[in-house]
Parts: sequence; C-alpha cells; structure tokens
Amino acid sequence: MQRRTLVQTAVATFATGALPVFAQGAWPTGKAITYLVPFPAGGTTDVLGRLIAQQLGTTLGTSVIIDNKGGAGGSVGSELASRAAPDGYTMLGGTISSHAINVSLYPKLGYDPQKSFAPVTLIGTNPVVLVVNQASPYKTLKDVLDASKAKASSGGLSSASAGTGTSQHLALELLAYKSGVKFTHIPYKGSGPAIQDVIGGQVDMMFDTTVVASPHIQSGKLRAIAVTSPKRIASLPDVPTIAESGLQG
Repeated sequence: MQRRTLVQTAVATFATGALPVFAQGAWPTGKAITYLVPFPAGGTTDVLGRLIAQQLGTTLGTSVIIDNKGGAGGSVGSELASRAAPDGYTMLGGTISSHAINVSLYPKLGYDPQKSFAPVTLIGTNPVVLVVNQASPYKTLKDVLDASKAKASSGGLSSASAGTGTSQHLALELLAYKSGVKFTHIPYKGSGPAIQDVIGGQVDMMFDTTVVASPHIQSGKLRAIAVTSPKRIASLPDVPTIAESGLQG
C-alpha cells in the first residue's frame, strides 16, 4: 500500500453495510491496526471510529486500536497519520474539517488531504442540530436569535464547537450571516468536551451532529431547537428545521 489508509467519516451516520469488505485471510494478521481519530473521545468521529474498529477487527482477524489525537480541527491527528508507515496498519477517520475545510484555514497544513492518504470509503453524512441546556429559557430559534441580539454589546450568546473550521463552527457562522445576529464562538478540541459544557451550562448553545447530541436530547439533558437538514429527520421528528423556524437559506 503506497499511501496511508483513510476511512472518510465526514461526520457521518454509521451503517454496517458501508464498511469495506475484505476476503477472509487477505489481511496479514499478528499485527494490530491503529485507527487514528483526530478528535477527543466522545465526538461523532470517535463514536463511529469505535464501531468501525470493532467490525474491522472481527472481519480482519486482528486488533484495531483507537488512538485519539485531537487538535486544530482534526489537523493534528491527520498529520500524525500522514507520517505513519504506508503499510496499511494506520487508518484515519477523516472528516469534512480535516480533509476539506482546513486546507483553507491553515496556510501551512502538515499534510496533503489528497496525496497523503488512500481513501477507503465514505461512511455517510449526518445533519447538525442546534441544542441548548434543558434548563435554558430558549425554546425556539426565535428565542435564541432574540436573546443573542439583546446581548450584542457583549458578543451575543456563546456557542461551542468541536474546533475552528469544523461543521459545528460553520453552521454557527452561517446562522449568524443569515440572521444578522452576533454570537461568540467558543472552540474546543472536539465535540465531547464541548457538549459537556453546554450540558453543564458553561456555554449557551451548540450545533452538533445528531450522533452526539441525540442521546443527550433523549435523556433530557439538552433541548433541541432546530435541525439544519432540508426536512425533519426520523430520529428527531418533533424538532423543526431551521427553515421551518423562520430562517430561509
């Protein structure tokens, strides 16, 4: 194998049928495979990576070890993966941040998203949902926009993300652009620590994938305000879209 292996998760919905299939015995055994997750534990890429690692280990007959290396919107872990021996024993759970957005954000990216990796498969895509703490007074998108507008002099409501340039961050910036309302972006090194601070009330709100947010919504720790998809999603049927909430585009 000439290049490192990339499993492109793209903040994806995991589906067992989307996994690459290998012939039994086709992969040399006796050596563990490292699956690099370029974000801390608890985020979408980590959750999907662990599911994939379990299935791959069974299919290939060897151990698949998850290695979380978060930082710089996935760039830190991706650079480490790009420097690994190109022998097929290092895999990377790449995302839209690490392999599309960061090229525009970082002038000296330590890897080439196209040349440094050999893509394996796209696992899928996942909509993003705007959430607030369950104890928050905000129940609709209008509530959020009105509250942030009222706090414009102090930067507006605070919104966490998995890092600068991630899909969560860009969703916030698009909301700010379309609504003309100011927010304060609080970047973290991954969704896991970010969403915990929303649950704890240290941050007002957050856009996150339904993979990460849904369990907290269902447990009553978070309240879903709106989803970014064109239509409502099956897993959160009572949550309106951004468009239904009054903000088009």
